[in-house]
Formats: sequence, C-alpha cells, structure tokens
Amino acid sequence: MKLGLYGGSFDPVHLGHLLVAQAAGEEFGLDRLCFIPAAQSPFKPGNEPAPAKARLQMLRLALTGMPRYEVDAQETLRGGVSYTIDTVRDYRQIVGQIIPQRLVLSCIS
Repeated sequence: MKLGLYGGSFDPVHLGHLLVAQAAGEEFGLDRLCFIPAAQSPFKPGNEPAPAKARLQMLRLALTGMPRYEVDAQETLRGGVSYTIDTVRDYRQIVGQIIPQRLVLSCIS
C-alpha cells in the first residue's frame, strides 16, 4: 500500500487542494492520502486559523465520496505549532518503514 501525507492549514479547504491531491494520487499511485490540517503553521505566526473543529468538518465534507482520502486530526489534537517532521515520525512509528510513504507539498495559500 502506498500512503500519501498532505499537510496544510486547509483554511479553508478549496478546489486547489483537491486538484493537488488528485495529481499526487495519480503521479505516485497512492492507495490512500491523509489530509492533515495543522494546528498552527510555523510559517504564519500571528495568523490565527479558523477553529480546528470547523476546518476538520470542512475537510470531511469536501472529501465525501472520495474513499481514498481521509482526514487525520493528529496535529490539531497535539496543538501548538505543527511541524511536518513530527507528523512523519508519528506515521513511521504507526505504519512502520514497510509502507511506502509520500509527502505531498504545495504552495497554495
């Protein structure tokens, strides 16, 4: 199984995010892509995002009917500034090194 990790603020989620996800899924042959909203971006200090609960709900609604996509709330539950490396390490502990992982990055703001 190939797993993709797609982090961002998703504040709000929009068509651009979904197009990046679709392209990544096709390019890397992903079986599953996890959207991981950040609690607080380290690149946007002082820019308070919408409440995590609202962003998670918007993501779930946007991904309805897309079974390969899922929402992971771990960064919002952890709170504080979210760093990608911490999330990648968490996934490595959970799924191990056996499952190929792809990190999806985009420059959408």
